[in-house]
Amino acid sequence: SKKNSEHPLIISALRGMAHLYQQLGKNDQALRHLEKALEAIQICFKGEHKELGLIYSALASNYDDQGEIEKAVEYQQKAIDLLTEKHGASHPAVAEALNDMAVIYFKADLQQAILHLNRASQILSNVKDPIPLIGTVYSNIGFAHLKAGNLEKAREFYQKAIDFVERNNGEDYDHLATFYSNLAETYWEKEQYEESLVVYEKACNLLRKSFGENHPLFSDIYFNMGVAYAFKEEWEKAVSFYERALRLKEEQTGPDSMLVGKVCLYLGTALQEMHKYQESESYIKRGYEILQKHHMQED
Repeated sequence: SKKNSEHPLIISALRGMAHLYQQLGKNDQALRHLEKALEAIQICFKGEHKELGLIYSALASNYDDQGEIEKAVEYQQKAIDLLTEKHGASHPAVAEALNDMAVIYFKADLQQAILHLNRASQILSNVKDPIPLIGTVYSNIGFAHLKAGNLEKAREFYQKAIDFVERNNGEDYDHLATFYSNLAETYWEKEQYEESLVVYEKACNLLRKSFGENHPLFSDIYFNMGVAYAFKEEWEKAVSFYERALRLKEEQTGPDSMLVGKVCLYLGTALQEMHKYQESESYIKRGYEILQKHHMQED
């Protein structure tokens, strides 16, 4: 009823349900709840409600997840405009919304992503008290440069992110490990494998402090470490890390995902170098069959 819809908490409840559905991958149901919340704000609160900006951002995130970049950009811009009008252009909330817009643009327009991140960074440079968003923005600028192939710039900003967290919240192991992993990737991409291994090991040690071996980042780190050892022709270590990566990828993505197929091929190749031909054949055959199946599905 209209009376029930007018209760301010109904908006929070609808947004909370939408977030839950999005986490479960039920984007259509998430979208329905967000549209209901938006409709209630327009009808019952005359288009003004403290959660309107959050609803816009949630809609943007939902459309981004579904690959509808134009709609995602449209709603995120509404969030930016609303927050700018409400708080002024120099408020950290505006910087956060700009950062979120950059994440959307990562998939479509790298220059726009960098533009929005630079605006966010400029706002945050005037913030008196350190907030975690600063490290996130540095890291995202690093990622944008990494995607653009500017590896030195990427390294510079990943290091800034690490320095910021270590200076202000040294026990934020999750973010710190992610930033170290990103930094290692800049060395890995330049085939500076010795340096990448040192930094990846730091990331692993930080993750183990908080998560044991149960963090999704481990599978990518172990795979990249396997590749690094393969390039150094340290085949036993390469096999060891590929096996760990494979075990985690199977848990995370299922036994027949493209990522599992890729790791199987790399593992099989490393075993071949060790003259373990039977094991090698088994993994290469499995990897080939998985990738062939996905290729046929795409056709």
